[in-house]
Amino acid sequence: MPAKMQLIVLGVAVLVGAVIVTVRIHDRGSSDDVRESREDQPETTPGPAVADAEDAANYVGDAVCAECHADIAANYRRNGMARSWQPVTSDLPAHFLEESLIPDAEGLYQYQTLLNQSGQPIQRESLVADEPAVAHSLERTARYLVGSGNHAQALVTESNGYLHQMPLAWFPLKARWDLNPGYAEYNHRFNRPIAPECIACHATRAVHRSPTRNRYEQPVGPGIGCERCHGPGARHTAHWSHDERPSEDEIVNPGNLRPDRANDICLQCHLQGDVFLYEPGSHAFSFRPGDRLQDHRHDFLVQADGKEAFGVASHGARLLQSACYQQSESLTCFDCHDPHRPISDFTRADFDNGCIECHQPSNCGRPEASNDLRDGCVQCHMAQRPTREGIHLVFTDHWIRRRPSDIESSFALSPNDDVELVSPWPDARPDDVQLGSAYLLFHDTLGPQLPSLRRGLQMLEQAGETSPLDNEARFRLASGLLNQRRSREAAELLRNLLRSSPDDLEARFRLGVAYSQLGEHTAARREYERVHSAVPDWIAPYSPLSRIYLFHGRAADAVRLLEEQQQFLPTAESLADLALARWMTGLPPTEALQLLNAGRQLDPRSVRVHLVRGQLHTAAGDTRSAAAAYRLVLEIEPGNPIAEEGLRALDAP
Repeated sequence: MPAKMQLIVLGVAVLVGAVIVTVRIHDRGSSDDVRESREDQPETTPGPAVADAEDAANYVGDAVCAECHADIAANYRRNGMARSWQPVTSDLPAHFLEESLIPDAEGLYQYQTLLNQSGQPIQRESLVADEPAVAHSLERTARYLVGSGNHAQALVTESNGYLHQMPLAWFPLKARWDLNPGYAEYNHRFNRPIAPECIACHATRAVHRSPTRNRYEQPVGPGIGCERCHGPGARHTAHWSHDERPSEDEIVNPGNLRPDRANDICLQCHLQGDVFLYEPGSHAFSFRPGDRLQDHRHDFLVQADGKEAFGVASHGARLLQSACYQQSESLTCFDCHDPHRPISDFTRADFDNGCIECHQPSNCGRPEASNDLRDGCVQCHMAQRPTREGIHLVFTDHWIRRRPSDIESSFALSPNDDVELVSPWPDARPDDVQLGSAYLLFHDTLGPQLPSLRRGLQMLEQAGETSPLDNEARFRLASGLLNQRRSREAAELLRNLLRSSPDDLEARFRLGVAYSQLGEHTAARREYERVHSAVPDWIAPYSPLSRIYLFHGRAADAVRLLEEQQQFLPTAESLADLALARWMTGLPPTEALQLLNAGRQLDPRSVRVHLVRGQLHTAAGDTRSAAAAYRLVLEIEPGNPIAEEGLRALDAP
């Protein structure tokens, strides 16, 4: 075989074979993706079903409620919750005219919010240090506004039903655009998936395309409506439309519920666990007003070295720590808040009056205090503080204390922190299966957190020795084993799970991951093919399956598969693999490079794109450009073995 052809064949084998054994580990129903490499962020993880068409028929919408409750509805439209998820319209807030050019934390990309020629809001990405050879500009159009705008307002872009957060948000406190929370730690660019849990706390319902992570029937929303707190209204309104008085169980009045059940309506969104586990059959939208929240999910909070975790939506978790709550049998959120009206309708004295019902001003221990409590109870005992998200956000701390902490900001979680997970519920006693699963989920969603991974595995393995694990716990345990490359044990667990639940596509996908790690590519291919056949709009199987096809010389099958993916959600990595596959089926390398340019436009720093560039330039005889591509890979990802091998091969005689 000629030396050049040997170089090309070696390059394909290294390029394709290396990625098969590094298939990413995804989480079931988590808030974000965690991978060994995050370059292909759009391959999103599956999430639980949110609502189906039959369930949607039980909802009538706010306009129907307003026919009988016009005054309440008019007041509520002024409330921030009513604006928590809105479609973009021509009536845009004035801050969309504010100029912005915000760099990411690494100083690689910069972003600005603009209006396009049609008056639609867009965000534009460019490189901070553009050179003519690598000029880059990527734009996305906003489809939805998320957040009321009282504290922040983010933008969501939609493509073929897939929803992703955009990098910049508006922060009124500082009157400026800035990066969204989480983007300082990792720039998700336009690829941060809007998970069901995100929509669940910003909109009343959504119809989710399970098991995709972030594809929904359109449109979604609008914001938190009447039925989110009062329950689906179809049966209630049907009786009234026939002049029949409905029974009380057909609509929920939270004021008539037990205090803990009334609070659960608020806590479904204002608890903000760091990780949470759903009960079997439950999901982000399964809770109904009047339910017990713990029957749907278990929340866990991080405690690290006694540091406090105060987040934008942790009002409930903080309240549950308060002696006022723990010693009261009747305290509810509604004692201080009227959910039908905005907070701006109330004065500080209105909130202090709730305290004075139990605590007399004369009992205040401050020497300078007077009976009129000039500074107020809330000002001292529920001070406003910056949140752990750390970006221009100040919220009221609902942990009511005699002497509040002087800490002004909460701890920042670091990789591999040795943390303790605790339940926010004072009376909760999670068992080892729940707690072990939570530690594994914590590693998957906020990782790498190797101490939590080891602790979770130990707890689940020990629990499994005394009694059989249910399928959800098996799934979590198998996921942890895959993270430790204990692939054979994981495969056995997943096979047993699938014997009783053969339609669990997420478990089947992960079985494919286990087989890939074991080098059993034929078995992995069968599992990926079954998953893809069942849910072609779930992006996760496309990459590993197409690369197995390439590795086994089935380039035409890879081309067919990757072209199908482009109909759903193109990514830089899928376009790189498509260019490689098209070349392997006979397309001249120069034409394949033109196809690759589309992937480069989506992500100019994609390692995968530049590795394929190096291979195609090598095939075209342009060793200088090939070497430049491999050197760029090493600049982006120092020590990349494929790029190093490519450079060594180019230097070989």
